[in-house]
Amino acid sequence: MSKKLNFCAVILLFIIQAYSTNALANREPDIEKIDSIEGYVNDMVRFQVKATDDDNDPISFEAIGLPVGAVIDEQSGLVQWIPKADQLGVHPIIIFAKDNTSRSYMTVEISIVEYRYNFLSSGVLQTTAINKIQCTGDSSLILGCNMTGVNPGYARIRCQTQYKYENRSYTGTIEGIIEPDGYFSAHEQYRVLNHTRYSKVTVYGSVKRTNENQILIKIEDIVYGLYVQSLQCNQGQLSIMN
Repeated sequence: MSKKLNFCAVILLFIIQAYSTNALANREPDIEKIDSIEGYVNDMVRFQVKATDDDNDPISFEAIGLPVGAVIDEQSGLVQWIPKADQLGVHPIIIFAKDNTSRSYMTVEISIVEYRYNFLSSGVLQTTAINKIQCTGDSSLILGCNMTGVNPGYARIRCQTQYKYENRSYTGTIEGIIEPDGYFSAHEQYRVLNHTRYSKVTVYGSVKRTNENQILIKIEDIVYGLYVQSLQCNQGQLSIMN
């Protein structure tokens, strides 16, 4: 009887030692640090939490302190949230990356602010059609634009265009969202080269309020496909409609 007990004790001790050794050898996931995220009211906040595991253990994610409406995908680590007007301010959350036996964590601060445009007063923005912007060089582009927007909220630029390439002329519409700092990008695709392929034209520019009733639009760069064109563009004035 004592031999059987001794044998069972040896087996139990072996299991405990094996489990302890495996637990001690396990390494916690390495989570990629994110210090802070900025977002805007009624605009999607989205960021990806990433982690690796030197033991190749499967990793899952969880968070503490998520604001109302925010979610984290436990498998992918994707955080998504559309903050509301009453959620302005800084929201610290703790995010964990876990394997089977251990976990690591980080604290992320999500700062929510309203859109504030340096070229908009509060309320709705509407503009008249712009005096046409003409860009000349190897190719040419003529834009006739207007803007709409709300502060806080969004602002959008929309331009009717005439694009000239290799002695051919193409018309289209470019449209884009203007960022709170006044910069924007807008693009359109034109079928060119005997109508056998498309050429994508992207316009990068900025807007600035010059006085109470006018906005200045400046074209910074124009990209045709993969190529940046150094074109000379005049600046255009938009009149604000009251």
